[in-house]
Amino acid sequence: MHHKPQPPSPAPGILPSLNGPVDQLVQRFPEPSAIRAYLRTFPGSRIVDDLEEVLRGFPIKQIHGKLRTTEEWLSVSKRIYAEIVHSWTPRMLSLQELHRYRWDSKRRLAVIYLLEEVVKRLQPLLHVPLTEMIMIARLDYSARFGRLFRINELPVEILSSIFHYVVWSANDPDECNRSRLALSGTCRHWRRLVVGDPTLWNTFCYRVDTPGQLAFSKLTVERCGTAPIDIRLRDTQEYPLSQEDMEDILDHLTTRRSQLRILSVAVQEWEAGLTLLRWLQAFGTQKLPCILKRLEIHRLGPPYVQLGPDQPPNSSPFGPLPLLGGAYAASLRYFAISGLHIDWTQTTLKHLTTLDIRRVPLDSAPDMDRFRDILIECPELDRLVLHGAGPKWRPPAECHPPVTLHKLRSLILADFALNYAQFVLSILVAPDVKELALYGFTGEDYTMLFEQLTGLFPKVRLLTMVSIELASEEHGTQALVRLFASMPEVKFLQISKISESFWDVFHFNPKTLVEYPNLVDNIITDPTHILFPDLNCLDVNYSPWSSLCKFLTLRRHVGYGVDRVYVAQPYWMELNVGERNTLRQLTSTLLPHSHPSKILDEEQSLE
Repeated sequence: MHHKPQPPSPAPGILPSLNGPVDQLVQRFPEPSAIRAYLRTFPGSRIVDDLEEVLRGFPIKQIHGKLRTTEEWLSVSKRIYAEIVHSWTPRMLSLQELHRYRWDSKRRLAVIYLLEEVVKRLQPLLHVPLTEMIMIARLDYSARFGRLFRINELPVEILSSIFHYVVWSANDPDECNRSRLALSGTCRHWRRLVVGDPTLWNTFCYRVDTPGQLAFSKLTVERCGTAPIDIRLRDTQEYPLSQEDMEDILDHLTTRRSQLRILSVAVQEWEAGLTLLRWLQAFGTQKLPCILKRLEIHRLGPPYVQLGPDQPPNSSPFGPLPLLGGAYAASLRYFAISGLHIDWTQTTLKHLTTLDIRRVPLDSAPDMDRFRDILIECPELDRLVLHGAGPKWRPPAECHPPVTLHKLRSLILADFALNYAQFVLSILVAPDVKELALYGFTGEDYTMLFEQLTGLFPKVRLLTMVSIELASEEHGTQALVRLFASMPEVKFLQISKISESFWDVFHFNPKTLVEYPNLVDNIITDPTHILFPDLNCLDVNYSPWSSLCKFLTLRRHVGYGVDRVYVAQPYWMELNVGERNTLRQLTSTLLPHSHPSKILDEEQSLE
């Protein structure tokens, strides 16, 4: 009886050469997709059969080896990338080089396809050497992909989509501009596509620090074509914009006024800000079409500083002007103003989702009736920011019933005297607020404000408290305990410039208003006996280190530990190694961050 000869067992650790079958596949088929289809059908499947039979002869120890960890594969990936990419100099390839690189591309894909088919045959066996071969082949191919890929043969719309990903994935405006210039300077084909696509240029930061930046900003405006334009303009204390500078910029934008979709301007000086407000009058006086969705006008200079005795706010040409010339912009959803005055009685604001008013003196603020009308005419209002600004004060006896804002999700109150803060809270009702921020309540005993806030916002999930003074008396602590107890759904707490007395609040039982005894792993089973039972994220910026550690220790001992603690970079740098290690032991995740945007995803996850 004749037996089919068995292939010799390979030596441990050695895989058979793939050169023969791979060369056969590459020579036979012009396209990689045809190779994959061939390997899945007869007679191409015989190549897979032969390789499978050889690999099944491997010793069990080789088949069930130890897989590399994620960190090891990351190291391998970086090494392969460095070896292949760093030594490569981009250049125009000759026909011979193109042919060679395309041949290499087909060979590498053929190797990957062949090994993938063999792995399917060997399942459920885990063949570690074969799995690693596939992984390395994929890493090698992906590192060479940019060199091998015939990107210029893609359809124009696909290439344009790729360019959009490159430009709009930038982390800052400078990187965005560098990407635009790099794409437009690669080759004539790319330049034609990039320069001719207005949607690659219509969102930008208007830079004016140097003549070169100003010229590039004006060039960017020209390349926007007829597309809607989103502009952000900022000056600096070192290079503040004068009235003449602003007039020059706006003269260049005049023909594009009706294309503005987002306009966000922040300047240092009064003259530059008022020049912009006058320029915007054309929407009303000339009845220009308006597609503005977001309008921000900020003066960043000293707050509440007026123009001087010779130029009072109500004098011409510095008198208050109606926003957009009094015209109603049906598209406007976001309006923010800071440090400047407008004629609120002639300004039409309706259907806003965000209203942000900051640093406006009370004599330039909207009167109570006008402010109330604005709130009523914005039933979809989602975010309200009153930072050292708000309606003109009116005695409680003369006030109308409060306005109910059913859609309001975010409320920020900052830099108010006690009486005025109580007045603001009395004119609105917002039962569904998810984000509440309190800033700059110092210099007075705000216990009465905490008592007034208690029970108003039971659905808050993100609570921010910055520069909050707590009365040293016991009634002040108890008032804050009651306030926190009325917001049981808080998951994210942001604090900054907080005293030790603030942290002491968390050591009180909200049910009994009595301080906890010394707790050591004494689990609290009833969540109503601890403040913020759902708290899992904490963002800290300048707080007494010992009080922070005491708070985290308490939460951990009672079974309500904080999963993530974000620490501002400046505060983190002030801590020594021992203090940092102590914090690491008190939370599962400690994340120093340098910018509030780092925790934006965490905030959005609360929705």
